[in-house]
Amino acid sequence: MERLGELCEVSRSSYYDWKSKRTKKKHSAKRRKEIGLKIEKIFTESRKSYGAIRVHGQLVKLGIVEYSIKQVRRIMCDLRLFFVNFSHFQH
Repeated sequence: MERLGELCEVSRSSYYDWKSKRTKKKHSAKRRKEIGLKIEKIFTESRKSYGAIRVHGQLVKLGIVEYSIKQVRRIMCDLRLFFVNFSHFQH
């Protein structure tokens, strides 16, 4: 490891910093995929009537609090989950 660092002119701390960030990205992508499945489940169970605010509320009830409404909305858009607004009154 030290020899490789000398060849590339990279300090040991910089290498481990880079490595830890790479691992965190990998884990966050995995976590985002997992949360996407939960969001999709909540959305389909609501018969596609819940928007990001309600889905976020359900996640909070499940104890998942590390995602904001804005993040939930972004994940829903990435998954192409759009709620249908049914009007009860006809004009």
